[in-house]
Amino acid sequence: MITTNQTLSKEVADFGKASRDLESFLNRYAGKLPSREEGWVRVLWADSLSEIEPKKRTEILKAVANNSAYPVDIRATAINVIIDDYEINFINRDILTQNIFNGSFENLLTTSNGNIALAIRKLNERSFNLYPNAVAGFRIAKWYADELVKNPTLSEQVKTESHKLLNQYLGFGDRTLAQYGDTFIPQRRALMYELKARTLYISGGDPKEVDRLFKLAL
Repeated sequence: MITTNQTLSKEVADFGKASRDLESFLNRYAGKLPSREEGWVRVLWADSLSEIEPKKRTEILKAVANNSAYPVDIRATAINVIIDDYEINFINRDILTQNIFNGSFENLLTTSNGNIALAIRKLNERSFNLYPNAVAGFRIAKWYADELVKNPTLSEQVKTESHKLLNQYLGFGDRTLAQYGDTFIPQRRALMYELKARTLYISGGDPKEVDRLFKLAL
């Protein structure tokens, strides 16, 4: 009989082997891989570290995001994965936040006056500006929806501009899903549906559409 602890130990061992194999591959072919292949392998290497070295994982992803030698879609993906980690990490979020917003990303938090939610929005904008993508777009739209609900005393001008941007990013995400939805891996497509559902729920959208999107995200 395999206990829970044994199962977890095996999973960690598997992650460790995958990490070592990928790092060895990168070292063996250093300077010889096409930039796209090297970028993806580094993202995969970071992924293998999620359960064993989360700080190193974040640093690898940041390095990919900041390296102009890699294709822009891979750099945007690296940023999206960093934010994936932030959104699902409720236990060590303070530590993860420190890891994200030091070094090359520190200015995002500094220019946000310590407002982490705003700094995350700026990080999403960096992803979107590198390579327009639905995940970052929906996340930005959700930020505007949150702000409109949390700050009812915003000026009418700010509210109008926020609604405009919210709808622009939602619209981009909708078009992307309609055109390329079947090409996304199921987990990423589900995330897009979830992000849109949350945005519509926060902003008072059609409850039936919200329910439909949440079901698509399952």
